[in-house]
Amino acid sequence: MRRNLAKLERMRDFGEILAFVRDIAGQFGVVRQSYHFTPVFEAPTSHNTVIAAEGFPMEWIALYDSENFLSDDPIPELTLEDGRFLTWEQAMSRADDSERVARYISARYAHGLQYGIGMALFGPRNRTAYASFGFDEDPAGMSEGKLSLLHSLMQAAHMQICRLLDEQPPEVTLSRREQQVLEWIGKGKSGTDIAAILGISHDTVRTYTRRIFDKLDVTDRVGATVKGLQMGLIRL
Repeated sequence: MRRNLAKLERMRDFGEILAFVRDIAGQFGVVRQSYHFTPVFEAPTSHNTVIAAEGFPMEWIALYDSENFLSDDPIPELTLEDGRFLTWEQAMSRADDSERVARYISARYAHGLQYGIGMALFGPRNRTAYASFGFDEDPAGMSEGKLSLLHSLMQAAHMQICRLLDEQPPEVTLSRREQQVLEWIGKGKSGTDIAAILGISHDTVRTYTRRIFDKLDVTDRVGATVKGLQMGLIRL
């Protein structure tokens, strides 16, 4: 574990950090993972929450966005209230019995997303976050020790992301077009989608994206979005 934590502390890339955790989590049977970074003082269901997800069905990711399931999902908030980790089953058993929550849970099961664990993450200056690890089988039998190790690893990853945010350039200015591109990146749109929305070529979108990454000193879309929100350059 110490070696893994030392490796995390040397990483400079948001995507690399999350991929590192995902690779280790796979040894525990994790088949899907998400990381929800919420702006300071906002709820985990805020539409400004940045989500990096891997392994989830594409249909579910589209549904989560288009059907407003982010605001209906009871698991992140209940997990943060608990302060450590909850299985999805535990969290959903504590959720209210409203129609919107019931609809969300039904859709989750319909997409084969029954088993998982939510983890509360805390960082400096009220930078809370939530991580979700999905399994194909019920993780209720996992030992407390394994759960604690996975939670410690994800907490360390969140802390490293927070440290990288604190190293942000003191002043960054985006052009109006760069700001528009970053906003659509934050909303999960592809380069092709952004080109169509803004009426520009895909190559032009790539050029703006490279400029944004250079200005924010990041190498991936998640890092750019998180930094953009943190620095007040965009609001989603």
